[in-house]
Amino acid sequence: GAVCGMWWRGSWHGTPEGFLVLTLYPDRVESEYVSYGWQSRRPAGR
Repeated sequence: GAVCGMWWRGSWHGTPEGFLVLTLYPDRVESEYVSYGWQSRRPAGR
């Protein structure tokens, strides 16, 4: 995901707003998606 708020246009294909945490190990990669727990809204007038 992008850090820039301009990219926050709501959930993408039903995925809640959040971010991905990647943990790298010498022999594997682990991933975890963390939801923000809120839904973005389009600003009024846009």
